[in-house]
Amino acid sequence: MTKVDIPEQLAAGDGLGLWVVNVSETQHGHVPGEIEGFQSKLLSFLANEGKTIADVKGLLSPTSAPITALDLNTQLVNAISSLVEKCQVTPADGPGYRKLRLFSGVKPTPLGEEEYDSWAEQTTHMLETAFGTTDSAADLMVKFRQTFQQGGEKLSAYLLRLDKLLHGVYRKGGIEVADMNQVRIEQVARGALSNDLAAIRIRLTYKLKPPPSFTELLRDVREEEEMLLERSSVKTVAVGSRVECSTASVVPVQPASGPPPVSVTPDSDPAIESLRKDLQGLKNDVARLLSASVAASESATQHVAQSHHQKPSGNAYAHGKERSPKPQYRADVFCYRCGEDGHFQRESENPENLRKVNQRLLKTRQPAGNFPGAQ
Repeated sequence: MTKVDIPEQLAAGDGLGLWVVNVSETQHGHVPGEIEGFQSKLLSFLANEGKTIADVKGLLSPTSAPITALDLNTQLVNAISSLVEKCQVTPADGPGYRKLRLFSGVKPTPLGEEEYDSWAEQTTHMLETAFGTTDSAADLMVKFRQTFQQGGEKLSAYLLRLDKLLHGVYRKGGIEVADMNQVRIEQVARGALSNDLAAIRIRLTYKLKPPPSFTELLRDVREEEEMLLERSSVKTVAVGSRVECSTASVVPVQPASGPPPVSVTPDSDPAIESLRKDLQGLKNDVARLLSASVAASESATQHVAQSHHQKPSGNAYAHGKERSPKPQYRADVFCYRCGEDGHFQRESENPENLRKVNQRLLKTRQPAGNFPGAQ
């Protein structure tokens, strides 16, 4: 129905006159631009999160009264803001200690109460972290000097333990900053294990150059440990490949599939009988040879025993070689029996002179004048 369809005047029921009809045009509801912008932003946000308006209704508390569009938007914004605040809570930066419970000292320990040792250890650790240790600088320095590398511990881990103790001494005023590097490197060279390869290199070189800082020393130690680890892994792979090859070489080769071997009895083949006779003859020959060798060894033993009863004069080997021609003189050798030049010990006829031999050996082992020394 429009304004044209409505008459301008209506007759009154009592006949007194006409009534003038005033018609106002209907105004369609219009949403302000700000509300439209907010709704578009909200819908785009929910679309990016994969949600809809129906998913957010659970966050709103149900009310008996009907909710207008403005109230719905306000409650939705409040719910989203509270959710964002919960998601943006930053974790605490402090140490995550356990909550200490009361210690009653009752024996046996009541249910839910910790033992005294664990309770005291945790409490002491918290107090030392917050206020520092109660030891003096001298006590901490003694503890630092008595700290050694344990078996199976890496040198880098030992270095970290030493640096922690050394900083404790510094906080107590027991050492100056300029002396920390020298004290640290000396304790590493002194307290590290003797079979640690990285520590061996430090012992050989730390006196030849200025002491490095903690970061430089830790970097060098870790690089050395990585190099040793790579070298050991390469050796392990090489040993494993050799073991596989040796294992493969002793695997017996199975014959190809074929007819099974035929068992032949000795009585069924005359060739086997002849082989058995030949084998028996060989056994007899070996037995005769063994008996002859035993007799020869016994006669040689008797001859040696008789020769020991006679008094030797000079070198027996030289007397046995009397008929051989005299060896030529050689200036580049000397005798290990008499110490003279020109012949060997087996050719010497002179009496034994160990003092002269030792002097000659010491002269030959002395380094030359321009010997560079140990590298």
